[in-house]
Amino acid sequence: MKVIPVENFISRSTLILSVILLTTPHLAFADEQNDGGLVQKSWFVEGRYQKSLSETDGFHDADTGATGIVSATGQSFDNLDSAGAAIGRYFNDGKASLSLGYETFGTVNKKFATATARGGGVTTNGLFPMDLSNIMFELSYNVPISANMFAIGLIGLGQSTISSKQYSITGATGLGIAKEVKNTSSRFGLGLGYNVSEKVQIIALAQSSKYGDAEVNAGTAASPLAFTNNVGAIEASIRLRLAF
Repeated sequence: MKVIPVENFISRSTLILSVILLTTPHLAFADEQNDGGLVQKSWFVEGRYQKSLSETDGFHDADTGATGIVSATGQSFDNLDSAGAAIGRYFNDGKASLSLGYETFGTVNKKFATATARGGGVTTNGLFPMDLSNIMFELSYNVPISANMFAIGLIGLGQSTISSKQYSITGATGLGIAKEVKNTSSRFGLGLGYNVSEKVQIIALAQSSKYGDAEVNAGTAASPLAFTNNVGAIEASIRLRLAF
């Protein structure tokens, strides 16, 4: 995944959001009383918890020599769950919304049961720790099912920050050179929501999120060789929105 500087990400995100708003002139801010009488305010805050159900496999070793890793077994993440908060605004009488959120995952470990090098050598129990956070714009739209229930879909575009740490394998610790990278992140989700009251909504989603690549330099400081791990997950997301 291509690394995008913060200033470029902000300018691109602003452009994308401007195009969305300018090309949808029918959008209108939610007013004090929408058609269904369920969302009475234009702004909302949201708390969210996201449980990882399955994670992305995949890696790439820039080492083209005999020590470069070409295959692996038992790839897994020990924890890609996250928690976060967002602030947003309703449009179209509460049917659509645009939000900006921040999510933190804490320290995440990517594990390999075995890794086979091009020269035939095999290492076991590889552990690649990383710190992960994500900032994301999300655009959502809901379709009423009943007086209080609605279906909802969302798309998201953001920027993840992944800070790798030194990695370890059986018999060796403190390997590699840690590196921080910033990636474009994306999300697509579908789910259901429930209007608890005129100001409170509970939303449950199944979503696919891609956070880019984690990178650690497996070579020396003079000759760094990037080893990257794909980071992404299918998640169950539960969200609580409070309009104000």
